[in-house]
Amino acid sequence: MQAQKELDARGLNCPLPILKAKKALADMKSGDVLKVLATDPGSMRDFQAFARQTGNELLEQTSGARGAAAATADARAQTLATENQALKRTVRQLRQDLERKDAALRRAADAVIGTPRSR
Repeated sequence: MQAQKELDARGLNCPLPILKAKKALADMKSGDVLKVLATDPGSMRDFQAFARQTGNELLEQTSGARGAAAATADARAQTLATENQALKRTVRQLRQDLERKDAALRRAADAVIGTPRSR
């Protein structure tokens, strides 16, 4: 399994390995693999919870000498979250445009009819 990015979080304590991994995943595209090296004793459990909560796939976890742990995660969930935010902005903009056009159409209809219409 080839990692597109490797994060060395050895010597960092909770929550820094997770925070640095989240930041690294934000810069990666869907399907990319991030390899994280961490020595924090809770990293194994933390990355399992992180994967469940974010929807990233935890591809592999290993524990080596002196408590070093490696975790690899798929960046798919972060990309989907970013795309979801972009779609929400687009829908919000379209809704605002539609409301402006509706108001302009009502004003034009009122001008033709000659009396204001109530909503």
